[in-house]
Amino acid sequence: MPENLNIRESECPRVSGRLRGVSEAFVRSGDDRKDSHQAPEERFAMGALSQAMGSSERADPDRSEFLAIMSHEVRTPMNGVLGYADLLKTTELNAQQLEFVETICSSGESLMLIINDILDLWKYESEQFKLTPSRFDLRKCIDEAVKLCETAINHQVTFRLSIDEHVPDFINADASQVKQILVNLISNALKFTPAGLVELKVEKGPLPPGSKPEDCLLTFAITDTGIGIPHEKISSLFKPFGQVDASSTRKYGGTGLGLAICKKLVSLMNGEIHVESTPGVGSTFRFTLLVQLVAAHLKNPPVPHQQASSVKSDSLRILIVEDIKMNQLLALRLLSTLGYQAEVVSTGIECLELLKTKNFDLILMDLHMPGIDGITATRRIRLMEKENAGLARAFICALTANVMARAREACFAAGMDNVLTKPLRMKDLQNMLNSVVGLETQSV
Repeated sequence: MPENLNIRESECPRVSGRLRGVSEAFVRSGDDRKDSHQAPEERFAMGALSQAMGSSERADPDRSEFLAIMSHEVRTPMNGVLGYADLLKTTELNAQQLEFVETICSSGESLMLIINDILDLWKYESEQFKLTPSRFDLRKCIDEAVKLCETAINHQVTFRLSIDEHVPDFINADASQVKQILVNLISNALKFTPAGLVELKVEKGPLPPGSKPEDCLLTFAITDTGIGIPHEKISSLFKPFGQVDASSTRKYGGTGLGLAICKKLVSLMNGEIHVESTPGVGSTFRFTLLVQLVAAHLKNPPVPHQQASSVKSDSLRILIVEDIKMNQLLALRLLSTLGYQAEVVSTGIECLELLKTKNFDLILMDLHMPGIDGITATRRIRLMEKENAGLARAFICALTANVMARAREACFAAGMDNVLTKPLRMKDLQNMLNSVVGLETQSV
């Protein structure tokens, strides 16, 4: 494994130059909105988002490119921060060192949540987002949302879940977005409740006029005994960066984007959301979703049997195609920690040349590279496999800092089998490797 992969800014001017451009755009946009009632950091963020996002009627490719660049250039260094923190946790550490590393991880994850919130709100505002309904287990979705919030439950808070017996087990809706609404609202309730009770109630409500026989109206209520919200502040809660006041941001953290995202998602699912609150007593956030029932015989659709790969984990031939040396070294060390070895090339051209003489079971493909990018390289690899009977089909997984939906769609359209987003985490890499060798998915 190469140990001399030193990183210098001069080796990757594309990254540093584009990042400077993004930074300057943020500064310019932050200067455009002056509001004496907003904290400086809030004015900065609001200006940046409005500049990048615009309204849904004015969304255009330039804004899309701006957000894609911002995501890519922030996620690239975070790939090193969180990736190496994961590696540090696998080494021998004393209690204090382990605490330091876990703090790095949690802080990095918090930053990624902020970045994801900004990108999510932009997607919904720009009308580039489309729901992807499918049949799913509603109770399992709710349990998963609650589990994601467990770390925010302190010993002075009791969490209670109540699901009415008339609520259907399976529905047709966008499961990931239902989960995101619940996670945002439950997390908020826990954050603003230092002691007492947080409760989630789910019921089946009366259908609105004009509904179809297969429609079902679900009502959710998240109640807390927290600090409450002054009546005059409620109207601003569902606006981007809406906070009760600047001190809330400093004390409790957060971007103020979570509720704006919830409102957009609820609206997309033909529902409504509102809040009732009394300062010092607590708050109740209620929302409805109009979903479709699933026929009894379709509740548990059969899972197609997948043929396990005959490749053994200790003989998996892996190729990393990545132009940034820091990312090369990180991928090599993550794979080594998991018991795998790999070869590395820096460009799509080098990848295509190497495949003329060697076969690989798995190719980890970066998307943004000089010369031939990852999408083009993948198309050419699939063509080579069709034309050469002796070249076995490789499993190609994208490694990308671009989380926009159209980037994922382009990956699969080109013939890729999976997409992992940066920062690359060890558990995600392990799960993907397990799927390649036909093992049961498990977390590290």
